[in-house]
Amino acid sequence: MSQSRYLYSKTRRLAWEGSTAEILRLADLANDSNIIDILSVFHRHVKKPPSDFKLDTALPITDRVAAATASVSAICKLHVTSRMKWNRDLTIGGKSLSSVWTRLWPDLWRWLETGVYLSSREAPFLDSNRQRLLGEPLVQDMNRRKTFFDTSVGLLNALLKSDHISSSLFHSTNGFIECLVEGFLYAIKTESAVLFPIAPSIADYMDADDTLKFLLVLERYQPEDGIGVIFAHAKYLTYKRDYSPYALDIITSLLRVMYLSVRSGPLRLALVRMNVLKFLTDMIGRCCSQSMLSSMDSVRYHSFANILSICLYLIHLILTADISVLFVHQILDDNLLIHLLRIQVVLERIKVFIPDVRECAGLLENVKSVFDSIGKFLAYPSIMRRVSRAQKTVQRLGIFEKYIVSQSDSGRPSTSGSHDIFRIIGDSWANMCAEVRANQEILSRIASSGRVCSNAECPRVFLDPTIIFQKCSQCLQACYCSKECQRADWKRKPEELSHKTKCHLAVEDAPGGLRSPVDELDVQGASRIIVSKMAENADMCRRITQLIHNFCPIEDPQMNADHPFFIPTVRIIYRTEQKHPLIDVLPLFDVLLPQIEDHREARDLGPFEKENAMKLYKAFGDSNSEAVLYWRCALPLGWYDAACSAREMRRVLVYVVLRNLTVARSLSVGPWNQDTGSLIN
Repeated sequence: MSQSRYLYSKTRRLAWEGSTAEILRLADLANDSNIIDILSVFHRHVKKPPSDFKLDTALPITDRVAAATASVSAICKLHVTSRMKWNRDLTIGGKSLSSVWTRLWPDLWRWLETGVYLSSREAPFLDSNRQRLLGEPLVQDMNRRKTFFDTSVGLLNALLKSDHISSSLFHSTNGFIECLVEGFLYAIKTESAVLFPIAPSIADYMDADDTLKFLLVLERYQPEDGIGVIFAHAKYLTYKRDYSPYALDIITSLLRVMYLSVRSGPLRLALVRMNVLKFLTDMIGRCCSQSMLSSMDSVRYHSFANILSICLYLIHLILTADISVLFVHQILDDNLLIHLLRIQVVLERIKVFIPDVRECAGLLENVKSVFDSIGKFLAYPSIMRRVSRAQKTVQRLGIFEKYIVSQSDSGRPSTSGSHDIFRIIGDSWANMCAEVRANQEILSRIASSGRVCSNAECPRVFLDPTIIFQKCSQCLQACYCSKECQRADWKRKPEELSHKTKCHLAVEDAPGGLRSPVDELDVQGASRIIVSKMAENADMCRRITQLIHNFCPIEDPQMNADHPFFIPTVRIIYRTEQKHPLIDVLPLFDVLLPQIEDHREARDLGPFEKENAMKLYKAFGDSNSEAVLYWRCALPLGWYDAACSAREMRRVLVYVVLRNLTVARSLSVGPWNQDTGSLIN
């Protein structure tokens, strides 16, 4: 018998008898000719149920439990080192590898569940006081159990990344993703070494079905125990100022997991409540700081670029998914625009390590996406004021010269492979400033109407603009013409429509920018700017009309005025008995998150300017026709009630578009429900 054959036989015999050292050694001797035999040895030990693997017991781990845990470690070692090809069709001595794995997996899975769930729920591994009470032998015993937790999570991670025969087994196993999430969260809480390999695997190796399961499982946790753990650890590592490659990779992986999480409405809402936008803005600023730039080298530049790109894209997703001007207020107040310009110097530093500048195109596209997301809110006067302030700061600090921000001659970003792509930042900034100037000019030409009292029962609907309104001292949003109106609105019935309820919600959710009412003058200004632009661009109106008609033809027999989801989005009627068309503009108050219902009353702001009304009318029809844009979608009942009320009162409404998104999203807007005082997005 050859020496290697004798060594294998001896090792296998000792491993069969339960020697933990030989079990681990047996994994090193595995190859295609003996893998089935070796797996049978491991299966012998994991067949025994983990009934006495208790973390709160006063007894040390038994030999058979030690042998089982060593077998799990050996199987994990086989997966991590990838010593075999794991050929599904491999057959030795009439036994196929596929059938061996199929028999092994149920017993192995029991031990993996034990290693993760008992460890994460019952073992105070880091409790030094308890360790002193237990004594040295049991401390060593608990450390062995902690090692087994790391091994179990490591094997789950290896299975997630595997593309051999074992990958099909865990997909059909109930509870695999649940166990993976439990282990992932506990690894974060204890800063376990397995966090480094498992976080990238969750971000990179889960398919669409696994990702959906992952989000559903994460939604079951309380925010502070689930997504909050991931977010808190990302903040901790960021503010720790550890710029080592290991820390940067962990931050990148956690951000990518957060990127997966924002696809879920509840998880995105939880992150917004935790002020994730401020964290992302601060993260972008830190990546542009001199301390981080000085630590950039040929190894870490890729991590810097990834972190920046993910943060930018997360901001873009949140602004796109959750319609709230208050989110834009928050990021602009945190100097995001200045940070976006400072990214130019990061790109200049990255160019030293990247010979092909087109590799930076992804990062630059994300920068442009954030500029575009903010640009959709530029009609709001409050946003225009903040951009104007940022302009003055840029000029005062010489940002363009300090951070080498350049612009193309045409003012339009270049998408070629030349160095012109680095002018995207400067061009996006120039386009934003030009848009603000144009909107300010439009607003200056439009006569402003008086503010409306927030009290729904106030008898004075149209008030003198010179009247001084007083804001609520708590939420700073509601405005009243008198103390009497404020007291009446505070005590209004039903209570859920009273300002007392709305004010408490606004103050409670202020840090996350949720539910706070939008200022009426801000919305009124945005409404007038958008409608004025529609009136000045008749061709654009016709194109939008054609797009809607092509998607949902009006001659559809199911589309009629009595259909519960048949809502006129833009409706302009010319009455021949009137000298001029009278168009009432109902201001559009944003509902800040789709999941949240806010309460407020719809109030007229008076007739729209005759000149713009005539332009709008000419863009959509002639004196003998009624031009209506229709959009069919499953809108909540409140919108239908509002449309019916308007129709019964024979009022002419224009539902203005405050966000320039796709046609479907742009035209899915409507007035407040006059009866219930509610609007649902």
